[in-house]
Amino acid sequence: MAQTYLLKKRLFKKTKKIKLGGLKKSEILEEFSSWLWSIFDVNIINFKYERITVGKRIKHRLTIITDQHEDYMKMVPRLGERNQENERKIVNQFLELTRKHNFKIDPRVKNIFVVFSDFAKEANTETNGKAFEHFKNELESIYPNYYVLQPIFDSVIVFYHTDEQLQSNRMNGTNEAISDVYFKSLKGYDECNYITRNNLKISFDSKENLDQNFEGNMFYYLH
Repeated sequence: MAQTYLLKKRLFKKTKKIKLGGLKKSEILEEFSSWLWSIFDVNIINFKYERITVGKRIKHRLTIITDQHEDYMKMVPRLGERNQENERKIVNQFLELTRKHNFKIDPRVKNIFVVFSDFAKEANTETNGKAFEHFKNELESIYPNYYVLQPIFDSVIVFYHTDEQLQSNRMNGTNEAISDVYFKSLKGYDECNYITRNNLKISFDSKENLDQNFEGNMFYYLH
């Protein structure tokens, strides 16, 4: 089953180096990238093949790390969706390239589990984490009349105290002004240059709504 995949720290750092031009792509990665572009019109930055243990069984996983979010969505338009024909083509091409480039893999391997990682989302999550304190401090100095900020991966939620404040700030331009502050904070840490005004993920709500309808519990609120 094709699905989203959260990268381990070491793989994330290596992929980021490739993205930023600090690490050259291997020959097999170059050719695999060109093939994926020619067949699926998808840009990838990196891949990772590994043997994993599931219970007492050894399985084989190929993680394909896409560049832009649009590339990821071409391969995984809906979370958990599986396209067996695409997977078959990808695995066959990958195995052919492993033979051509003497890539270390058991030649008897046939079944490989394919997963996709949206590197733009992962990089933006890192950016969000780095920029959060700066955004919080800026907001406290300019717009102190909010309750709390809640970072969620590559996004943030701004909670006002009351529903009345939420409605008022939506109409008077405060939400847009806070979005500007958030955007500027993010761009200061956006090494991969993925953040744009069009993909900015900021939402607004009220503590009143959180308390009355979700028992003040962020887990309930997010699920």
